[in-house]
Amino acid sequence: MRAQSLLLLFLSLPVPLAAQDTLLRVVPGRRIGPVIRSSTLATLQKALGKESAIADSLDVGEGVLTPGVTLFPKDSLRRAWVYWSDTLGFTQPTTVLIRSPGTRWKLPEGLTIGTPLARLVELNGRPFRFSGFGWDYGGHAGTWDGGRLDGILGRGMSLGVSLTPTCQDAMPAGHYEAILGDQEISSDMPEAREACIVVDELWIGFTRP
Repeated sequence: MRAQSLLLLFLSLPVPLAAQDTLLRVVPGRRIGPVIRSSTLATLQKALGKESAIADSLDVGEGVLTPGVTLFPKDSLRRAWVYWSDTLGFTQPTTVLIRSPGTRWKLPEGLTIGTPLARLVELNGRPFRFSGFGWDYGGHAGTWDGGRLDGILGRGMSLGVSLTPTCQDAMPAGHYEAILGDQEISSDMPEAREACIVVDELWIGFTRP
């Protein structure tokens, strides 16, 4: 009886953070943390608890909102947002967005919020293009011009990032303006290298079979 009581006490203890965060690993070709292709709001709530997977309104740009799910809403370092093809029944997840500095989500090659542009180019093995800054879709890179980042998440999954400059105020006059607006910017442009660009958001998606 004593041994059974000790077992029940052990099972009631909080799971250590390091163990919990295995949930946040992106496994190429398989899962985005706890999210798999067949996930629904109900299955996420069953696995994580109802307080850790809540229905929410998510931003899709230009002031437009869409129904989605917020994971770990009370923990900024674990928080993520799930977008869905079926926004009524919360089935067929399409994309998971990660944007918190210091996030504990784990991607291949150490990709994370704050990864510098130069590191992305290194991982890609070649320059790539992203949209100019200063508008709702500014700094987005979703195709990698045939580089290695196209396949870093394996078959059936894709990686997109949003980038942000961090030292534009220190750039020479007129240089920042060269990478602004609705245009494609190459990562090897001198002005892009001067802007201290880092990853601001990670968009991890399931592609169509």
